[in-house]
Amino acid sequence: MPRRPRALVLKAGAAAALLALAVGVLVGRPAGQRLAKLQQVQQVQQVQQAQGAAPPTDALAQLPVPRRRAALSARLAAALLGVSVLAMAVFRYAAAMA
Repeated sequence: MPRRPRALVLKAGAAAALLALAVGVLVGRPAGQRLAKLQQVQQVQQVQQAQGAAPPTDALAQLPVPRRRAALSARLAAALLGVSVLAMAVFRYAAAMA
């Protein structure tokens, strides 16, 4: 059974879209949740500090890690979705030319 290049392009685009979904769900979502929790802790600590409480703990020191992870996962998911869109466009025009 001969494989058609158009079908391979469409399968590659579908695989890229599924990978983008996996990156968003498995990496981006937990990082975003952790980032939201740390920012909430930071806001509470700022209010407490304004009221004269003890200085904040190391919540500020933990913020860059989930922030980087969320940004990286968003960029990777966007790139994979771009690959998926390009693959669909190539498939469409390759089908129109054949």
